[in-house]
Amino acid sequence: MLSMQISKTHIIFMLLFSIVTGAMGQSKKSNLRNQVEKIIKFDSKVDMASTPAFLLTVIDGSYSETIFFQNDQDLGKNGFYLDEQSVFELGSISKTITAYMFLKMVEQGILTREQSINELLPEEYRNQRLKDYTIMDIFTLNSPLPNVFQGMGFYESDATNPYELLTKEDLLNLYKSYFPEHTGKNPSYGDIDFALLEVVMENASNMEYDQLLNKYINVPLGTGFFTTSYEKKDDVVVKGINRSGVEGEGYQFKSFAGSAGVKGNMGDLKKLVEHWLKDQKIGVDKTVFKALPATWTTKLRAKDGFYVLDVGRGQFPFVSNGLTNIHHSFIGFLPKTNTAVICLSASGTSTQDLSLLVLRMINNNWRRKR
Repeated sequence: MLSMQISKTHIIFMLLFSIVTGAMGQSKKSNLRNQVEKIIKFDSKVDMASTPAFLLTVIDGSYSETIFFQNDQDLGKNGFYLDEQSVFELGSISKTITAYMFLKMVEQGILTREQSINELLPEEYRNQRLKDYTIMDIFTLNSPLPNVFQGMGFYESDATNPYELLTKEDLLNLYKSYFPEHTGKNPSYGDIDFALLEVVMENASNMEYDQLLNKYINVPLGTGFFTTSYEKKDDVVVKGINRSGVEGEGYQFKSFAGSAGVKGNMGDLKKLVEHWLKDQKIGVDKTVFKALPATWTTKLRAKDGFYVLDVGRGQFPFVSNGLTNIHHSFIGFLPKTNTAVICLSASGTSTQDLSLLVLRMINNNWRRKR
């Protein structure tokens, strides 16, 4: 499935303890690289043969460093190189970005969490069986919708890219005809939920999704996030290895941009994460954490498009990750200590828990205080 839903296996990897080395144009190894290489050597479980190259960025207060790692196989044989301007598919990090923009619209009084999805859709697409389904249900993992609508397979030409041919009109018709099969409580943020939230945001603002990206993120922060549907830039994403071990194709979307279709580079994500680190409203304490919706486990909960981990010692890092056919992306940050780790990999195979291990390391095994 295209969406990077956090599975039980992935959570186990994240809650335990993940990467090859290259060069970033540096004449000598940095201390950070030495420390990351130790993690690779002693703690890594990732299959590097299926991960040709990736970028890892560490933010610690005003300090930041980006390191390029590469193996000597696959894409590496062709002089493959990544830098902060290399464009990646962000997968389900798109949901976190969509949630952030939605909350900006709430601040401006354009939308509220309590509004029903039905009332925010054109009348011809409303489903009275879902009259109680609200935006709040999306954020509290209480949506009545599945991850995949029954019959969605009729819109697929490529099983690895299930949303390529699914237009927004197709999505709305599937929504209109859907018969709820359960009363809610999902383990993770849903692709369909955020695809519908994208439509709701566009309708409420009379703006396309990429225009919303520009208004709420790109212009204020100086970033360049985009989606395939708005600008035909799908050919600029870096090549990557799919889960079959061969060079794969990038994704294209006619819908689901707000769920899994945003693209960006390391420089964009650095600016966005640094912005979030400055937001005093983002952090949580133990009491707030326990009140958040639980996912597969009570140690991992959902908040405003992020997942929040209880790693002990009163530390609650925020994480978001995405997995597409050819790329894996991860952001994790700890507001309490003003630290963050971002990873962008040219592979459809996850780098597992590497980023969380590095975040743990720079926080001195979660003991660090500010």
